[in-house]
Amino acid sequence: MSYKCNVCNLKITDDELYDWECGQCSGLDDWKSLDKVKTLTLSQGQKEQFLESLEVFANLIDKMERLKEEEREAIRGILNGE
Repeated sequence: MSYKCNVCNLKITDDELYDWECGQCSGLDDWKSLDKVKTLTLSQGQKEQFLESLEVFANLIDKMERLKEEEREAIRGILNGE
C-alpha cells in the first residue's frame, strides 16, 4: 500500500511510512492512504515459471550482446581492410 502526505504531497510506500518525516508532517494524521496499489500473490508454480522465463530472457539478452560485439568486430575488420 502507498500513502500520500496531505502537507507536502510526498508519496511513499507502507514500509517507509513510519520512517519518513518531511519536516512538516507531524504524524500519521497527515498521511492519506492511496489504496490504488494491489498486492500480487503467486503460487510456487507461478513463481518458478516466472523465474524460468526471466532466465530465458537473460540468456537472450546475453546472446544479443554477443552478436552485437561480433558485429562491431566485423565492422572494425571491414574498416581496417582485414
